[in-house]
Amino acid sequence: MNKFARAVKDHTKDFVAVSLMILLAIVTLLVILANQKAALPSWIPGLGQEFYSINAEFETAQAITPGQGQAAVISGINVGKVGAAELENGVAKVRLDIEPRYRELLHQDAEFLLRPKTGLNDMVIEIDPGTTGPPPEEGSTLPLAQGLSNVQLDQFWASLDRETQDYLVLLLNGAGIGLDGKGPELSQALRRFGPFATYTARINGLLEKRRNNISGGVRALSLLATELGNNDTAVRDFVTNSKNNLQAWADEEASLREALTEFPSTLVQARRGLASSNRLSLVIRPTLLDLIPGAKRLKDGLIALEDLAGDVTVPIRDDIRPFAKNSQPFFNALAKTNNAAQFTAPATQGFYTQLNRLFNFLAHNPSGDTQEGFLFWAPWLANNLNSSINAQDAGGPVRRGISTISCNTAQQAAGVAWSSLTQQGIPQLYTAYQLAQLPPPTNPVDGGICPDVPPETP
Repeated sequence: MNKFARAVKDHTKDFVAVSLMILLAIVTLLVILANQKAALPSWIPGLGQEFYSINAEFETAQAITPGQGQAAVISGINVGKVGAAELENGVAKVRLDIEPRYRELLHQDAEFLLRPKTGLNDMVIEIDPGTTGPPPEEGSTLPLAQGLSNVQLDQFWASLDRETQDYLVLLLNGAGIGLDGKGPELSQALRRFGPFATYTARINGLLEKRRNNISGGVRALSLLATELGNNDTAVRDFVTNSKNNLQAWADEEASLREALTEFPSTLVQARRGLASSNRLSLVIRPTLLDLIPGAKRLKDGLIALEDLAGDVTVPIRDDIRPFAKNSQPFFNALAKTNNAAQFTAPATQGFYTQLNRLFNFLAHNPSGDTQEGFLFWAPWLANNLNSSINAQDAGGPVRRGISTISCNTAQQAAGVAWSSLTQQGIPQLYTAYQLAQLPPPTNPVDGGICPDVPPETP
């Protein structure tokens, strides 16, 4: 174990406290830098930013203070800030850090104007993007002719000749004469500035609060410095441990950079997961609330189930388990039977499939009024078949046959049984003639077999 690990082990609480203080100091520093519009490296997640930097020359860089968030604007839109200011060959050279998305707006003939944003000479740089040429290259310097400095009132007054100054005095006197007796009108005009004064007062109040907060922070820092001065040994140990700790952090710079690079995507996934978990919780909450009464009643059921498990343990162990072991050979043999049946089952299935098709064919009833299905004609077939093979009627069993006679034979038989000429016959023969059911020798229209023969009338 090295000295550092031994020291950490012996002073664990102190090490944790110092580490938390260093972490808090780093976070505080990052927050202050972010609020002060400081340009941090792009690899710092959330705070770092890349800029497109160009330089502009001015006759004077009065009130320009880099690092204070002084803005560079185009048409009133903040497109960047002042990054640095230096003196080069008697000319003020100001570096402008422009956001990359506004780079294509600038041209080679762009012009830059220094002007105060407030009465305290809080400066901004207004940019006329120009119209000619491509955007200036990164780090290039635009000449002095394209930079216009702020002009103070005394400089403007001194630049006027004597006659112009006299005319300006006359103009002011004329304004005094013109406003003479116009107090109410001027009051109404000034009264319209009331909302502006209200908002300005609010802003001043917030600035005052910020000043008080800064004063309190300075006082707390003074107390902290005093306390540290009274404990120089602890401070010396703190500095030594901080050096070692920061050296360890520096040794892990690559790992920290990689971890910080992955941190935003991890936060995005965590945010999505928490959102999904929140939606799931909202959906499942009513169900869980409804399950509470059932869960409370589940206790008695579990107790009863425990008693049942205790009661059935002995029968299952002593009866059912031996029976299951003894029945295993039977099921093994049944498995072999099932293996054989798997070959006959498809054939049986095919037989019943064809039989089902036959029944469907017999039961099918074609569309229309002139055609009927087989089941419609089945009763007719049964009735005709019964009539064909039946050997008994109301007179008892009879022998069936077919009589084949000619027209002449039919006439002779009818004449023997009954003569239409003599209007007489033998009743017994007539009865036998009727039982024989011989066709009469009449016209086929009347049921006979002889054409053009009138029916006999007994």
